[in-house]
Amino acid sequence: MLAIAAALIVFLGLFFNGGSPSNQEIYTDNSNRQELSSFVSRGETNANLLIAGESAFINKDYTTAIHNFSTYINNQTNVNPTALLYLGIAQLETNNTEAALTTFNKLIESKTLDQSKGYWYKALVYFKMDDRGNAIKMLESIAKDSKNFNYAKAQVLLKQLQM
Repeated sequence: MLAIAAALIVFLGLFFNGGSPSNQEIYTDNSNRQELSSFVSRGETNANLLIAGESAFINKDYTTAIHNFSTYINNQTNVNPTALLYLGIAQLETNNTEAALTTFNKLIESKTLDQSKGYWYKALVYFKMDDRGNAIKMLESIAKDSKNFNYAKAQVLLKQLQM
């Protein structure tokens, strides 16, 4: 239901906008931090690093967030995929796009339930970099499987970008 509502909003925005949105508009419109899970209730060994990282992230102290999440990830054998999401987004917010791409690749390679989120966030990285070609490739990867994160949004964006 939420995906349908999001698709409708994007479609209406396209209708009233009259054309294909810019890469920066796509990035801004689709950077929804509300989708991120919280670490507050997790029973992780390094939970304090996760909670401190999340707090720094929420307060837009991305440098501290990167430090906390990187420390957590470097000290774990089984990394919480949400930590990769937070780290990658914090890297993106500090314009460290290459590091963000590497982090989202780790998420994709994690073979966890959150794996497909890596494709979505890689697409956002590419939009922020004004690399529409690679962003479209990521959206096409998402649109191949209805179980992927933001499948409906990816389809709507692909249609918008073909105009």
